Amino acid sequence: MSLRETLFPGLKRLRRRQTASDLEFLLSERIAGIHPDWWDSLAQNASIFLSRPYLDMLEANLPEQISMRYAMLSRRGQPAALLVMQKLRLEADRMQPKKPSAQGLRARIKQGARELATRPLESRQVLTLGNMLSYGQHGYYRHPGLSLPEFWHGAAEAIYRIRRAEKLEGGADFQLIKDLVGTDIEGATDLVDFGYRELETEPNMMLTLNPEWASYADYLASLASKYRKNVQSRILKPFEQERFRIGVIANPGASAKRLHELYLAVHEAQDFRPFTLPESYWRALPQTLGKRVRVVGLWLDERLVGFVVMLKDVDGTVYAYHIGFDKEAAGEWPIYLRLLHAAIAEAIELRGARMSLGRTALEPKAALGAKPERMLVYARHRQPLLNKMVRGLLAGIEHDEAPERNPFKST
Repeated sequence: MSLRETLFPGLKRLRRRQTASDLEFLLSERIAGIHPDWWDSLAQNASIFLSRPYLDMLEANLPEQISMRYAMLSRRGQPAALLVMQKLRLEADRMQPKKPSAQGLRARIKQGARELATRPLESRQVLTLGNMLSYGQHGYYRHPGLSLPEFWHGAAEAIYRIRRAEKLEGGADFQLIKDLVGTDIEGATDLVDFGYRELETEPNMMLTLNPEWASYADYLASLASKYRKNVQSRILKPFEQERFRIGVIANPGASAKRLHELYLAVHEAQDFRPFTLPESYWRALPQTLGKRVRVVGLWLDERLVGFVVMLKDVDGTVYAYHIGFDKEAAGEWPIYLRLLHAAIAEAIELRGARMSLGRTALEPKAALGAKPERMLVYARHRQPLLNKMVRGLLAGIEHDEAPERNPFKST
């Protein structure tokens, strides 16, 4: 390290940012543009979200606001890492809540900070390393032989190459690396050298599934008396009437229209709705992934009023990551909570090791026994001045903390 770099650490970061990595790059707008054997040589060890069947399905059923980008990083012709990116076109009306503004000083301050942080993104395009349809790190896989500093240098360069190559289409001013968890967080500090800013989001709520639970009844029996009685009286009992039916939807494709209606009922109520899934997605996902996907439905008087999509990944994680329900019925019955418990039953039936519940509704998920899993994103704007502004604004955004709950019996 030179004396100047010792005195001015920023010079070292700038020098690294302006130096090409030693890797080779193959970039594509379609998964079919990368040789399947090359992709599979890495993806066979990765999440199902990085598999070619899933990505093919996603390309054919994308929200109209999203397009896909891929990169294969190689060294001397040998695949070393794969990247899955999504380019999102932001629309102003999707960044504002449809419901009335939040009340109370604290709520207004939080909402104001959020509006300031998202204002630079309005009518812009965002290039994201990761999957905006899921929670967790589903954007890359690195061969163990490629060191983390080499990988992040190559990943940052791949994102830069894609952004520069698409200037005719307006490029992507904002870059995002989403949902880093566990050891991924520890190894991502090199991203600071490439102008990225760390931002902690709400945690992903993760429920560990005890291998001794053979059924939902075993889970229920493991709860402390106070929690078990509450679940039985407030969540389970209301649905014991003959009017209700709960179970796996045998043919989700045939119910795609209704699933989409229920999804929209929840989706359109969100403050921030950057994209909307198409109706065809509800047919394509279970058709593509087969037994890995289960759609649990709740019927009232034989009319579907709620659903949750379950997906079992190769590492044993079961994702409960798409949910929809009838708002009017939910005003009378605790449909959302009942769906969460139905999801636990299916996760146990799938013999999962853990269940990922996402980063919303932290309180009811904590009451299930789910624990917060720290989750980070890294963000960067291509303009240095705006990048500094965005980094400062992001640093000021507060996120909700998961409450401490232990509903299980003491051991």
